[in-house]
Amino acid sequence: MPRYHLHIYNHTGETLDQEGSEYSDIGIARAKAIAGIRSFLSAEVLEGKVDLRGYLDIADDDGTVLERIDFHDAVKIHDI
Repeated sequence: MPRYHLHIYNHTGETLDQEGSEYSDIGIARAKAIAGIRSFLSAEVLEGKVDLRGYLDIADDDGTVLERIDFHDAVKIHDI
């Protein structure tokens, strides 16, 4: 089973996923990445601020970035 690394880049710096996780395909890795972004952003909401300028890279074991997910693409914002 392929191993994917979910690296987060945001206003506090970078958090590199050195260990990675095994998922059956990139679609499952993408779903886990989006859930992780949403969890991270929910903590920011509780602090009263949200920074959508970050992104998450999904990389393979060789370090090749397979996909980038911008934080603003992981949520829908409805303004008043």
